[in-house]
Amino acid sequence: MKIRTVVNSILTGLFAAWLAFGPACGRALADEVEESLKRAQEFYQQQKYSEAISELQMAISQIQDKQAEGYQTVLPEPPAGWSAGEIETSKVPGALMGGAVVISREYSNGQGATVTVTLMGESPAMSSILMMASNPMFLGPGYRLVRVKGHKALEEWHQDSNSGQLSVIVGSKAVVTVEGSGLSSKEVLHEFANLVDYEKIKRLMEE
Repeated sequence: MKIRTVVNSILTGLFAAWLAFGPACGRALADEVEESLKRAQEFYQQQKYSEAISELQMAISQIQDKQAEGYQTVLPEPPAGWSAGEIETSKVPGALMGGAVVISREYSNGQGATVTVTLMGESPAMSSILMMASNPMFLGPGYRLVRVKGHKALEEWHQDSNSGQLSVIVGSKAVVTVEGSGLSSKEVLHEFANLVDYEKIKRLMEE
């Protein structure tokens, strides 16, 4: 495929993403993203491809920042007897039009038990998770398929260490992982998983 076709496809995709998220952004951020896209196009027309790619990556990062703001609101407040840390945000680099936004929060009960709830959106790893959920033959030892608020989930529990993980699949673009250790039972994982607003995640993914 010619480089012109590739770059045009990337620019088209980024403009489409910006049309989806731009109206919800503040004017300052809108100006920053629009400036990055404009500079990318100018560099491309000048055949300065490295500079064009750099500007496109900056635009992607800025759009992901806006996505992350919305995703933070879906992580639950701590249930009774638990306290919560600060919400942490990171961006996993991938292909130019890939990568993922990761939001996480850690909870503790003061008695040695900890739980971390993580939302990964727009993840390239979704294909492998969906494959495991669609065919039990791909499940490893200790895993089983369950449902959380109507969504398919992969449950892993280790009775000997009172630790485990619950990965809830939200549509085809996001996964919520609840991971805990020092727990009284695996039901604690389900308690936290049931506090997540999955419908809001789906709405954010569709924006």
